[in-house]
Amino acid sequence: MSVISVRLNDDEETLLKKVANFEGMGLSSYIKKIVFERLEEEYDLKLAENTYKAHIESNQKTYSFESVVKELGMDL
Repeated sequence: MSVISVRLNDDEETLLKKVANFEGMGLSSYIKKIVFERLEEEYDLKLAENTYKAHIESNQKTYSFESVVKELGMDL
């Protein structure tokens, strides 16, 4: 297992410890949790952007949500 050092000022450390405690986690576990959540969000966003770009470049027809609802005879 590796160790990564992060330098925090006193206020940052206090805040992170309070939030970690509120979440019922240790500081190290909380930091890992938020880092990996952020990585997942970034990955999902990049994947969505790439998928959208590929769809636009494919020149496939697109439909608005409203037109699909109307075609299916659904009322919102």
